[in-house]
Amino acid sequence: MPRILFTWELGRGLGHLLPHRRTVEALRERGDEVFFASRNLQAMEKVFVGLGVRYLQAPFKCSPPTHPIEKTVAFAHVRTDR
Repeated sequence: MPRILFTWELGRGLGHLLPHRRTVEALRERGDEVFFASRNLQAMEKVFVGLGVRYLQAPFKCSPPTHPIEKTVAFAHVRTDR
């Protein structure tokens, strides 16, 4: 049985996930094992409920960066900022 892993990190709503539902349905119908790794597992469960998808917690960082990236004005700024 093939195993397929989807990963998802973008978007906060469910609209980015809904297009994958039909693909997952087709994969499950042919007997494939489907995994979804995501930051928000609750959203995954809402979209793929009843399809037998297995969910994996994707790693993520909750805290803001300690050294925020400064806005780049021009390529020369990148070259001199060493």
